Amino acid sequence: MPSAIFGHSTTGVEVVKQYPAQIKNKTFVITGTSEGGTGAEAAIALSHGSPAHIFLLARSETKVTPVIDQIHSTSPQTQTHYFPIVSTVILYVQRFSTCRSKSRTNTILHASRVGDCVPSVLTPETLESLAIEGRGASLPCLASAIVTPIQLDNFDSVRYAAAEVNKLVPRVDVIINSAGMMHENFSLNPDGIETTFAANYLGHFLLTSCLMHRVAGVRSDTRVVNVASNGHGICDFRGIDYNF
Repeated sequence: MPSAIFGHSTTGVEVVKQYPAQIKNKTFVITGTSEGGTGAEAAIALSHGSPAHIFLLARSETKVTPVIDQIHSTSPQTQTHYFPIVSTVILYVQRFSTCRSKSRTNTILHASRVGDCVPSVLTPETLESLAIEGRGASLPCLASAIVTPIQLDNFDSVRYAAAEVNKLVPRVDVIINSAGMMHENFSLNPDGIETTFAANYLGHFLLTSCLMHRVAGVRSDTRVVNVASNGHGICDFRGIDYNF
């Protein structure tokens, strides 16, 4: 097959259809997947190649739900796993309760520690056999969205989310680090690092590092894609104070 010629008007779907074998039955982890974001568009385009799993990391379930719906409309067999970016990290689950979601046919599990709740979307059948222990639940791969807390500027949260990905799949073929944020006011993360730098740079570096044993050595065609803007050209990071 002759090499395709792509330009500024080329769509993601066109690229996917040109190289379907590089996507079919593979597992992707993508950050910044809220509707309208570059990560969301990448996930939707990749669904045209019938991947096995797409892990969606984003801030809001309501903004990710339309993306999940489009993926399942294009590729019903693709399993999607939604990971919201929230503040609370549940280290030990003490009790749980269930309720019916009005917007979904799935059951929502509320796992709590000292009154804090983090919703997880599970099928009723899985909920019945769910065992709660240690840092959280041991979950099988589901065609529905599995919710686990993650916050890119909180490194404990990043480690927790990576651990959940590692439990669900034996390998990761492609990581696409696409999320980005900018705090107008100066703030520090729990480790004393400026929040924007912690989330955009260090959070993605840590997430990738925690998943590398699922990526490295699997096959020669595994990839880590870091999406950036032209903003990095404004200032050379060498020799400056990262905390501004």
